[in-house]
Amino acid sequence: MPPNTVYILSENLDRTVQKWLDTKGFTTEYFSQVDDFIAQADLTQPNCVLMQLNGSVQHYAKAIRQLTVQHSPMQAVIIESHDTLFSEQYSSTCSSLPFIDLPPDLIALETAVTRAFQHGAEKQQMNAMARIYCHEFTARELEIAQQLAKKKTIADIAQYLFLSPTTVEKYVCRIKEKTACQTIDALLALLVDYPPESVMPRETHL
Repeated sequence: MPPNTVYILSENLDRTVQKWLDTKGFTTEYFSQVDDFIAQADLTQPNCVLMQLNGSVQHYAKAIRQLTVQHSPMQAVIIESHDTLFSEQYSSTCSSLPFIDLPPDLIALETAVTRAFQHGAEKQQMNAMARIYCHEFTARELEIAQQLAKKKTIADIAQYLFLSPTTVEKYVCRIKEKTACQTIDALLALLVDYPPESVMPRETHL
């Protein structure tokens, strides 16, 4: 399903939330079981999943763990009673989760869903850049990209890597091609927003 989809993971979604969804232009898809959601939902898209699992904190943890394991850009918003979700036993596990207390504040709900889509889009772009860094960059290109992300100049990088400026410029051209950046300014902005990870790509040739 395309982005702008709200998945609902609940056996009995709060009526106020359901009415709110009915007034919005979201594409919706409903699941009652975590396993079905994980197996059938399109986890590759930066969508949002609203979860209301009637106090089953382990179920929330299971769903979010699966999203994390699969590096999914989908973002979760949990609708649950504060006392249930933040009970003493689970307070350390749940305190960082995106959460709407019951009865739901619709302004807070809309804000949370909007942020979920925004964060999902950012996560999707981050995943795409990570794949490029790991699987398309050579070791030298990654090294130069890391220096560019630190706002080093061509001359600085050449001196640091004991290369000529002309050689560094050739590498920068390859990096621009692989990231589909038309200009050096666009490349620098991309690398600052999504800094190259300190990992070795599969191909380690220079």
